[in-house]
Amino acid sequence: MIAGIRIRPAKIGGSFLSEKGFTLIELMISVAALAVAILGVGNVIVNAARSSAIARKNTMACNLCQAKIEALKALGYNALANANSQESNINEKGEQGGYFTRTVTATNGPLPDTKLITVTVSWTDLFGPRTVSLQTMVANL
Repeated sequence: MIAGIRIRPAKIGGSFLSEKGFTLIELMISVAALAVAILGVGNVIVNAARSSAIARKNTMACNLCQAKIEALKALGYNALANANSQESNINEKGEQGGYFTRTVTATNGPLPDTKLITVTVSWTDLFGPRTVSLQTMVANL
């Protein structure tokens, strides 16, 4: 009691709240909110890493396709008659020791004196089987 004034705790919902109990509830809610936020950020990080790994392997596969197409184009039209092939367990440089399989198919194109070259690179990773294909036409000039 201060100079004749009596101070009482506030009455909320029909009962008096203790300051200590209210702080504990606040702390528990804050910790729960922080845990939810951390889990959300963790999920974003995991998905970003997963997408990055898939994109990196897709880029390697596209580079393998493009390198083979350029090599076949350099050989010329006449060499494409027996260009069909399959290379297994190649790495991103096209050498043995990797997990890619590269398949080359050369067929007659839709126009006379053309060949349709299809290069397909496939692999299996933690997320399942993947495939990348590139096509081009080579003309007999």
